[in-house]
Amino acid sequence: RRSASSLPGPLQDEYSDDGRTPDFGASGSDEEEADELHQLLDFWCQKQLPRYLRRLRAVPQATLFQGPLPWEAAGLTDYRETIREDMDVDLLLVGERLQNDEYADQLIRPNWFWDDVNRCWG
Repeated sequence: RRSASSLPGPLQDEYSDDGRTPDFGASGSDEEEADELHQLLDFWCQKQLPRYLRRLRAVPQATLFQGPLPWEAAGLTDYRETIREDMDVDLLLVGERLQNDEYADQLIRPNWFWDDVNRCWG
């Protein structure tokens, strides 16, 4: 079995900054191999999803979605009738959920993250 320390230099530097290094390499069964792939995906998501969120926040079209929409101040009186509570998602909330591991169920579920990002623009 190989650890992240056996990765090429640039990858080793990138993936060893927090002390969490997954095992890479051959395993004894298909189930173990699938588990390793899930762990690798989880590890990758922990590194990449915050980066994607930073990039999304930098997009000019994201200005309205940086935090909660001030719908009352904007005079959108029918906002709550149109937008359900679970649809009221902004990038600040996505960042908080990411920070609090709310996109994880033992392993990170990137589709939960992307579902919330889509709700920002939905």
